[in-house]
Amino acid sequence: MSAVSLLESEDGVALAQQVRALAADWAPGEPRPEAWRRIGADLGVAGLLIGEEHGGAGVGMREAIAVAQALGRGLTVTPFLPSAIAASTTLLGLGGPGEPARVGALLTELAAGEAVACLVVPATTAPGCLPCLELARLDDDLLVSGSVAGVLGATGADRLLVPVRDGAGLIGLALVGTGPGVSVGAETSLDEGNPVSVVALQSAPAVLLARGPVVADAVQAGLRAATVAIAAELVGAMEWALEASTSYLADRRQFGRQLGSYQALRHLVARMWIDLQQAGAVTLNAAATLDDPDQPEAERDLAASLASAHVRTLAVACLETTLQVHGGIAFTWEHPLHRYLKRAFSLSMVHGTTDHHRRQVARLADLPSPEGEARV
Repeated sequence: MSAVSLLESEDGVALAQQVRALAADWAPGEPRPEAWRRIGADLGVAGLLIGEEHGGAGVGMREAIAVAQALGRGLTVTPFLPSAIAASTTLLGLGGPGEPARVGALLTELAAGEAVACLVVPATTAPGCLPCLELARLDDDLLVSGSVAGVLGATGADRLLVPVRDGAGLIGLALVGTGPGVSVGAETSLDEGNPVSVVALQSAPAVLLARGPVVADAVQAGLRAATVAIAAELVGAMEWALEASTSYLADRRQFGRQLGSYQALRHLVARMWIDLQQAGAVTLNAAATLDDPDQPEAERDLAASLASAHVRTLAVACLETTLQVHGGIAFTWEHPLHRYLKRAFSLSMVHGTTDHHRRQVARLADLPSPEGEARV
């Protein structure tokens, strides 16, 4: 096992600066029709992880988390997480020597920003879990029926990656378009900018991209990469919270004094800064571990769960502290803080809860389970 590099990627930092500059004029959490075209296609973010042979940039997770952090800081609404991270990583797991032509063609479409994909699994699905729709048999051309609730990224996606299983237990990954037999219905979501949907399929035409154990491994890799990207997005939200809090304390006066002159408030912001540094470090470690081909699967799982468990807790606490620092103004609908809080609360449930990832860390690091819980 080799040591991972904890230096930020220069290319990732430069790309993140471009993303932030593009999103600077957009209100946090406000859907913009042109956002993915400008960020995904024009800047090449859509194909960040996809190899150059398919028209992508062929970089790694260290660059991807820099972009996720920039998107989280601006609360920019894009399909970066479900399409450019989860779906793309899953498809890349099906590649390599003898890569199916359909997989290569789909990767080319995603890299160019011509298509948006998502994994049709409940948003709460953790790495290592694989809920599938049941089929009688896995042929190259299929008719898929079934319903999956709580799917993240299905709204706006035109390529649906559906895990399926036949009667003998063989797992496959089916590609479904948005034609006849496909219905995507919005569900009530805490975070309006990151909604979940019900995907209902009724004899929907599909093609089988792959079958066998490679599918489970590919989906595992996709969900694991997504958990690290979620951590990075939350680090970006913490950056915004720290900047907003320090600016408010510097500008606001109360009882004839600058708010920043009160030691208790300064201590709150200092704690936020410390938590931000820790969150950024553990997320960068997870990304670097995923990029290192010499790292075993257990180390990859441990790094991803460690980042998830640590950052999700710190992000929610940081944003709640921001609420206290701002006082009454932060409770209003006009202030963007409620959007950041909703994003942090909702992302804390995506691809495994915080408690799930804590138990994973305990299991993988051979530590006592938190609060005496049974290991899973």
